[in-house]
Amino acid sequence: MSRKTAFHVALIAAVAILFTAGTSLEAQTAASVTSVGKGFSSEPSAPQFITSQPLIGASVSMLGSHCPADHVAYVFVGLSAKQPAQLPKGGFLYLNPDLMLFSGPLAISGAGTFLSAVALPADPGLEGVKIALQVLTLSTVDPTDYAVSNGVEWICGY
Repeated sequence: MSRKTAFHVALIAAVAILFTAGTSLEAQTAASVTSVGKGFSSEPSAPQFITSQPLIGASVSMLGSHCPADHVAYVFVGLSAKQPAQLPKGGFLYLNPDLMLFSGPLAISGAGTFLSAVALPADPGLEGVKIALQVLTLSTVDPTDYAVSNGVEWICGY
């Protein structure tokens, strides 16, 4: 091998090392949202729940619509979606009850909507973590009246 060829090989190797230094060759997990099942209500339409992408280090918007106006909303959070479990008066639970947290009560507008947000920490350990969410609304008039939304499953990512 000539000196000139050896120099080019060494130069290409050095550039390759510098280019990949400090970078991972593994692909990052893309954030995703999947709707699971459907909602239930004694009203004509059931609550619908949608969210923005669960991007690590960003704020995630959560929107509930078609909620009964005389109710308050709670967002339940579990570590994963599960096979639907029938609820006593109708509807299904779409998240794993082994570990459930909730936020609320969230006020529902006269139009039957609520808007909330949650900040996902800038923690790389969240990458690929699945989180299941579902809205439960409870009547402010009749304590036995409830409605539930569809479930939402997040995969946290970038």
